Amino acid sequence: MYVWEIILKKDVMKKNIIIAFGVVFLFACKKKEPNACISADKTTVLAGEVIQFTNCSENFLSSEWNFGDGSNTNVANPSHVFNEAGEQNVQLRVLSNDGLASETSTTITVNNLKLKSIQVTDSDLSNTNIRSNFIFDGIYLVGNPNIEEFKSGGSIVFTFLTTKTIFKGDLIFEVEKEESAGGGWFPIWETIYAKAFEINPYKDLKGDKTLSSSDNSEGINIVYTFEYVK
Repeated sequence: MYVWEIILKKDVMKKNIIIAFGVVFLFACKKKEPNACISADKTTVLAGEVIQFTNCSENFLSSEWNFGDGSNTNVANPSHVFNEAGEQNVQLRVLSNDGLASETSTTITVNNLKLKSIQVTDSDLSNTNIRSNFIFDGIYLVGNPNIEEFKSGGSIVFTFLTTKTIFKGDLIFEVEKEESAGGGWFPIWETIYAKAFEINPYKDLKGDKTLSSSDNSEGINIVYTFEYVK
């Protein structure tokens, strides 16, 4: 009887060892599933602004990006530019070594940058012997039917009545001042001041809504007010 008990115990031990090895083998052979993950350096951008995406997925071999605007790429960590305002659904699909797939998505808000108004402060604005011209991005502001003017003392505000969307790049605001040199019925005006102020709203705004330029020697201060629109 005792001998049979020893034999039975050994048989059970063998079975347990076989089962243990089987479990270890199954875990070793189990396919690792990928876990898709998207990271972006910003979730709200301006049309034309570069956004950097990072693939933070796990257990993946390859990537398939769909930016929602008709553009696709297999680059692991791509940068992208959206040219139209709106909500863009960016999708990422990753594949593992074993051919398993995982998908995720994120929403990017794309805005247009609109110039709302320009305020110029200059003491010469109240001087009747001096007339000033203001040109922004090639557009003459004074007397423009699409621009509302409000003048008070040494300050004037130009408000754009129609949509003025600003694209990336440098923009020029020019100030020209002329002084009356007489001439009776046919006055003669002589240029006494001319300067171009350069701004780059895409580069310089950094989340704010106003930019400014100034010429302290002339006492000129310019404030540009922008707004974000979809």
